[in-house]
Amino acid sequence: GATTTFTFGTYFLNDSNNNGAININGSNLVLDGNGATLKGNWSFGTQNQRAVSINGANVTLKNFIFNQYRFGIVVANHSSYILNNTFNNTERGVQINPSAISVGPTNNTFIINNTFYNATTGGIMINSDSYNIVSSFNRFSGSSGRAINSNPNFYTYNWTISYNNFTS
Repeated sequence: GATTTFTFGTYFLNDSNNNGAININGSNLVLDGNGATLKGNWSFGTQNQRAVSINGANVTLKNFIFNQYRFGIVVANHSSYILNNTFNNTERGVQINPSAISVGPTNNTFIINNTFYNATTGGIMINSDSYNIVSSFNRFSGSSGRAINSNPNFYTYNWTISYNNFTS
């Protein structure tokens, strides 16, 4: 698949339409932040800011720093890899939503080796029926809500939570 690599630096990207400052709709893609910072203007109790919305299949998003978004990454697809990212001052770092492009649950999402600082309601939120979710080697610090959370209105099957580090 195709790979896009960001140049290191800070990018001020606001989500003016509340559907993602960056939207990934293709499949078999890699978006490599290369240490780049994406900075929004979200503050608690305001609009629905998203840094990245993933709607394609088999998408890898890695090596980004997300600052001041309500949701750092919203996943609504199959086979996503969220690797080596840092989420600062978000309400939720990663949220898994129902798929907009297919009927059925979100499957095969891997959230590995990420850092979540000061997530107000949860570093990772599962908000759809989901299968085969892996959350491993992540670090959660300063969250006022739950580090990992699942909406009780949906089913999550085969969720592996291993080797994560939780500190206050």
